[in-house]
Parts: sequence; C-alpha cells; structure tokens
Amino acid sequence: MAFTSEPGVYLVDQFGVRHEDVLLVREKGLPDVLSGVRAIDAWNP
Repeated sequence: MAFTSEPGVYLVDQFGVRHEDVLLVREKGLPDVLSGVRAIDAWNP
C-alpha cells in the first residue's frame, strides 16, 4: 500500500508550507519513505 503524509503550517493571509512524504508499506516491516532524503533542519533541506 502506498500513501502520502502531508503535514503543513499555514498562517492566514501570510503564507503556508506543506511537507509531503510518499510512503510504501509492505506486509511485513516498517514503511519505506520514497520521497528521497530527509531534511536535517529548515536550513539544510
């Protein structure tokens, strides 16, 4: 099964940021993140 996780932060009438991860879940084991390398922090994406 594949699905996305899309948390976001939105400030009304200012801006918004959404982070999207695509995950693959198999019958056994932890989900695999398919959207690439994870960011270290906001300044090192």
